[in-house]
Amino acid sequence: MGKLLNCKELVEWSGEKLTAWTINDLRRKKLIPHITIGKRLYLYDTEKIQLWLDNLQSQSMCNEPQKLRKISG
Repeated sequence: MGKLLNCKELVEWSGEKLTAWTINDLRRKKLIPHITIGKRLYLYDTEKIQLWLDNLQSQSMCNEPQKLRKISG
């Protein structure tokens, strides 16, 4: 398990490649890996986020456009 970050920290960790709006939108759509604590606290594991970003990047290398898939669990 990597370091757990909140949304603001994740924006900084990503080098501002991800915005808070994008992170929250992807979370609501269950497209980004996250941990929910209570009703309003969402944390993001840097290790899982890096794997998720790597997967997105490898998908974009393919000629076929692919949709984002919902994350289970």
